[in-house]
Amino acid sequence: MSTQQIKVLVVDDNPANVALVERILTKEGFATQPALSGEAALLLLQKSLYDLILLDINMPGLDGFSTCQRIKAHPTLAKIPIIFLTAEQDEAAITQAFRVGGVDFVRKPFNAAELAARINTQAELKRYRDFLEQRISDEINHRLAVVEIHQLEMAETQKQVIELMGTLAETRSRETGQHVRRVAEYSHILALQSGLTPDQAEIIKIASPLHDIGKVGIPDAILHKPGKLTDDEFVVMKGHARLGWEMLHQTNQPLLKIAACIAGTHHEKWDGTGYPEGIKGEEIPLEGRITAIADVFDALSTERSYKAAWPLEQIIGLFRQGRGTHFDPNLVDGFLTHLDRFLEVRERLKDPFPQSHSLEIPPAH
Repeated sequence: MSTQQIKVLVVDDNPANVALVERILTKEGFATQPALSGEAALLLLQKSLYDLILLDINMPGLDGFSTCQRIKAHPTLAKIPIIFLTAEQDEAAITQAFRVGGVDFVRKPFNAAELAARINTQAELKRYRDFLEQRISDEINHRLAVVEIHQLEMAETQKQVIELMGTLAETRSRETGQHVRRVAEYSHILALQSGLTPDQAEIIKIASPLHDIGKVGIPDAILHKPGKLTDDEFVVMKGHARLGWEMLHQTNQPLLKIAACIAGTHHEKWDGTGYPEGIKGEEIPLEGRITAIADVFDALSTERSYKAAWPLEQIIGLFRQGRGTHFDPNLVDGFLTHLDRFLEVRERLKDPFPQSHSLEIPPAH
């Protein structure tokens, strides 16, 4: 998507701020439309659609949070990415921005290059999501027009598209295609032992490769940073869970709805200290609880360019320690009971070539 095609609605009650943003974006080739209040923005959105919205938080009347919630409640407008503009330094305000549906934030005063890059990233992400939904929808509609004998072929095609998208996300974050396949197999084992039917377990297996699809929307400078992330960078990184949910949940495809659930909840923790929502216990959907264990086990037990694999005894110790705090205790019991099956999958789907790495074993995240 070229910048000439990107229409940006700029919402800020300060005309000087709006003028500054418009000058920056016009110079970068974006088309802009100003709105000096949340109410004015909602009126403009009734008449025209935009590719992205820049939204100030502190405004009289309808503030940024309330405006965002009104937009996200509208079925046609909900897919428009919203980047919050803020001078806030309070962590709680940034967290609330993501909670109400924002996909990113930019602090005032603005850096022109950063603002343009953030807009381009989110516009590309929206285009990518729309393409994915349309591709799967077109494929399914085409298959439904064929006689019943081709229904299995349709399901296989949908599975392949999902696995391809999952592999793309993992490749961008320096993972491997085998990672998403192993996570799928581990999730299938846990789903069956948790009491789900074979059909339900198969759906989780097919959907789980998209657990980190939101990473396609995280800036490279953060995603590939070799050292420890700053607090602000970590807030952005954690946003990949919400980004994945945003990308996938607005669809009529059952598989993508399950994938959206997994993407949005696989970093929640049993004791409520996870993200993005901080939900706990059985409030966390079973699909997310299952994929959390599968993802952590694979991250710890396989070698990467930046780390060594953990010894099995240390991995077992971490899961025992995290039983009832990080992880669903019943699923941890099932994982330990069927550990031999996990190890068989790990061996069968191991990465084809050893990766050079630091000998240091980092702490679990």
